[in-house]
Amino acid sequence: MIPRPQQRAGPGRQPSRSNWHQIARLRAFVLGVIFAGCTPVSQSYEVHSAELGCDEANRYVYSAVEDMHMKVTSFTQAQPGRTGHLKAVGRDRRGEVSIRCEPGQVIIDPTQTSMGDRIFERGIFLSVTGRSGLKMDRGEITGREQPARDLAQAVAEGEPAPSGSVLVEVQPQHGFESVLDFDADLASAGILPIRVTIRNGSRRAYTFALDGLTVRLRSGQAATRLSAADAATRLTSKAGSGGSQTEVGNVESARRIMVDKELKGAKLGAGASVSGYVYYPVADYDRVRIQMMDVAAGELESFLVEF
Repeated sequence: MIPRPQQRAGPGRQPSRSNWHQIARLRAFVLGVIFAGCTPVSQSYEVHSAELGCDEANRYVYSAVEDMHMKVTSFTQAQPGRTGHLKAVGRDRRGEVSIRCEPGQVIIDPTQTSMGDRIFERGIFLSVTGRSGLKMDRGEITGREQPARDLAQAVAEGEPAPSGSVLVEVQPQHGFESVLDFDADLASAGILPIRVTIRNGSRRAYTFALDGLTVRLRSGQAATRLSAADAATRLTSKAGSGGSQTEVGNVESARRIMVDKELKGAKLGAGASVSGYVYYPVADYDRVRIQMMDVAAGELESFLVEF
């Protein structure tokens, strides 16, 4: 496993948005280089695994397409009893993936739909197995190591905060990526969900409020945030009157999730964390500024994170 770096966002510093994601992509790329000229590790490049959950399978497949710098053109995530489908195009190839969540196993089946040498299929296979930590022996999956996780996943799983600085992670969800967390294509309604995670690894206490978060347009102007209710109204208007399940996804589910997952203000004592989404109109943004109050000193501290 490649060790995960600690992304630290100290006052006034501007760290990369996702060093961790870059490392995961680098690992997948290296695996692809190693195996590209070798005997195929799987005859069909399907992934059959009892080690993966349905949600994980959706996310790893989506990330695999991004690893290959391809554009997702349609995406319906898999659920138990419902097959998921993803289609993607690249400069020199096209492909699609079906994801089935069956009792006791997940099946990921990539198919290159353009002429070529099955690069798409191999890329999906190697990226999914590499990101998920699945262990291979002569083309067979034999188990699983602990997969790499980002800051938000660590917080969601209750991992204790390491001592040190305040860690900040900002993850805008472009295009069909919003389907993974909201079960609907928010981008089609002009909504950009941005997941913000703050983890206080210091010994000091801070307070955070939504008014202390500013997303800046690349032009230099501050953008106007959408409330969860406003974002839900936009999505409903885009979906029309087609019922809960529409062309953009499950609108009723998405409206509920947007409210439930909206970022809340919090007091962050030593070791405490907060994570949630803020919603903005789709536009060209370049950074997020977060101001928090140092409780003991009574002073504001700023944390800058670039997209």
